[in-house]
Amino acid sequence: ISGHLTFTDGTAAKGVVVSDGTSCTRTDSTGRYALLRDKKARFVFYTVPSDCEVPVHSDSDRTAFFYQPVTRRRATYDFRLTRLPGGIERNYRMVVIGDPQVTNAMNPFYTGPNDNQVEKSDVARFNDETMTDIRRTIAALPASTPVYGLSMGDNVQYYGGYNSELQQQIRAALGSSRMRLFSVIGNHDQDGNALYRSKWEQCWGPTDYSFNRGNEHYVCLNNVQFTRHKSYYSPGELTDRQMKWLRQDLALTPRHMRVVLCYHIPLTFGTIPGAKASPLGIASEEGHYYSSRLPELLKLLNQYEGGYELFCGHTHFAMHHEIEVNGERVVEHCHAAACGNIWQSNINICGTPNGYYVYAFDDE
Repeated sequence: ISGHLTFTDGTAAKGVVVSDGTSCTRTDSTGRYALLRDKKARFVFYTVPSDCEVPVHSDSDRTAFFYQPVTRRRATYDFRLTRLPGGIERNYRMVVIGDPQVTNAMNPFYTGPNDNQVEKSDVARFNDETMTDIRRTIAALPASTPVYGLSMGDNVQYYGGYNSELQQQIRAALGSSRMRLFSVIGNHDQDGNALYRSKWEQCWGPTDYSFNRGNEHYVCLNNVQFTRHKSYYSPGELTDRQMKWLRQDLALTPRHMRVVLCYHIPLTFGTIPGAKASPLGIASEEGHYYSSRLPELLKLLNQYEGGYELFCGHTHFAMHHEIEVNGERVVEHCHAAACGNIWQSNINICGTPNGYYVYAFDDE
């Protein structure tokens, strides 16, 4: 498969990374790229450069749209990029939203110490509470401040019955502010069900991809690996195919950048390990393991002058988990859930209020 990447003025977008989720390449001096067709590839996409706009689905749906579905009968996939008027953004905000996890049920929700249950859908609560507050936060920033968003997965959970529109409904909510928003895929977005996963892909595109903002290279990965007897591995794991893609992606990333690795299930702790996961060896966390891929991931990430960050969700509590791996201190940012205890209260399991996070990146 092949294609051309051009800017809105018609000039060639050279040196842009393009991928099908298996292989990565760069566009040449004419903006052209070519990839050997992989029958398992579902999308072709590009890594949005730091000096270009994040493309979105529409003015009212500002979720990221940097990909095209791959079909058997089509061989050419072109993309058009828009340069940022001011070049690379040295100061921006990233809103991180843990587990929206809207369901198709009316969850038991009470606003006070009485027995008067509120009949309100999860999607309505997410819109009225989370997104309304995010808009207030964005409105309080200087108008020139670029704002982006990242959902840490579990956008939906098909509790209360399958709803074919649920993933689209949460995308519409997440895309309704001025922030341009990306998402990783969670365990409940797929639950080992091909239909569920296809709904996520219809709304969000590839499950493994990257994009650049400022001096940061964001890599989003599906680290939910399902196992027949245990539902899914925890800590999260990556397949050989994913590691091969990640090595290629990072090899094409300038070493001066900072890498933000984003995924759903923590890599630094879990109690349902794969065969090669290692025990933490921490007395207070007996029975917990870290991912079998973590040592290699750290080796790859430590090549970057800007350092790295590890972002996850899944746990429904707020913490920075700190461990040692081969003598290296590792900090993983675990983001509390926007849904709290799955929309049955105003708090997460740890007591943290339902909400979201705002990171300020300033490279000036």
